[in-house]
Amino acid sequence: LSDRTVVSIGGAAGLVDYIGINTGDSRIYAAKLGLQQQLSPTLSLTAGVGADFVRTHASTGTAIGNTYLTGDVGLCHRGLNSALCASAQRSAQPTALGGVAAVTSIGVNYDTQLSLRDRLSFALRYGRTNQNFVGVMDRNDRATDLVGATASYTRKLTDRLSLFVTPSYSQIF
Repeated sequence: LSDRTVVSIGGAAGLVDYIGINTGDSRIYAAKLGLQQQLSPTLSLTAGVGADFVRTHASTGTAIGNTYLTGDVGLCHRGLNSALCASAQRSAQPTALGGVAAVTSIGVNYDTQLSLRDRLSFALRYGRTNQNFVGVMDRNDRATDLVGATASYTRKLTDRLSLFVTPSYSQIF
């Protein structure tokens, strides 16, 4: 639309295959409308809305269809030597227990160049998975929460060698 605004439309398809069993195998078809807007020389906004159409093989041998409203939004402030970004997303994702779940997450990232050789970054995130086990397992719906934090320090030792230290913490509820 302009040098500061970009509108996009897209689609994707994916296959979830739990090797050795059919139950939980899924097909995901996604459609999305996106927007990128440069609000100022240092501030940018991205946003998108769409839908994920999922067909999951149930234990009964039939296919169960679900439609998930999806979207994302992100806001970034990029300075001369640092960046602060916040984001939120919702999409359909495969799970370790079979099938596909709606995953909603939010996060904040901060990155700064301390010197020519040193970089420091922090990331905080929270996510919630809402899984519907109907037809996949004999269980009720379940929500799982995840919180996590990561810090990273990078030191450039030579032109070809860098040192990375990245402690992280995650907790599932």
